[in-house]
Amino acid sequence: MIDSGRPIYVGISRGVIKRLRDHVLGSAHLVATLAYRIAATKYPHGKTATDAMLDEDFHVRFQESRDYLLSLETTWVEIANPFELYLFEPYCAKELGTGIDTGGWNTFATH
Repeated sequence: MIDSGRPIYVGISRGVIKRLRDHVLGSAHLVATLAYRIAATKYPHGKTATDAMLDEDFHVRFQESRDYLLSLETTWVEIANPFELYLFEPYCAKELGTGIDTGGWNTFATH
């Protein structure tokens, strides 16, 4: 995803169009994960994600994040080899500076 010519997020998916739609139209934090991450980072809430999504004020921020994502440009590269695909995502994040530590939204933290 690209904001004013600057890459801010890279991701992989078997169904790119559906996944992009999920990010901008999903109404749950488990579906619109990037929108939730942006809202929770900009407006920390100190609640569980489920409770935050029930909070009216936070939900407004979540919607603002979805609107922001909808305004971005997107591009994609088709990679058939699964091994190359999984390596390509962190490589692109590093090369394009889309990590959360560099002003982007990629994080490779595990749950």
